Amino acid sequence: MGITFVGIGLGPRRHITEAAIESIKAADMVFLDTYTGTLPNETVEFLRTISRHLILADRYLLEDG
Repeated sequence: MGITFVGIGLGPRRHITEAAIESIKAADMVFLDTYTGTLPNETVEFLRTISRHLILADRYLLEDG
């Protein structure tokens, strides 16, 4: 088991690289930081469709969880 950090930037879906998409698809769980930055809704919805298990990591999860 390993951990992979994938940077997707703050822009729209089209800015996410193919390598990032493949890493997200291969992951058992994806934590999306929703506390320190905001993403367009279309990007979040896209990530929901390609990931097996998407967890929106809010302030509580990142600081206390």
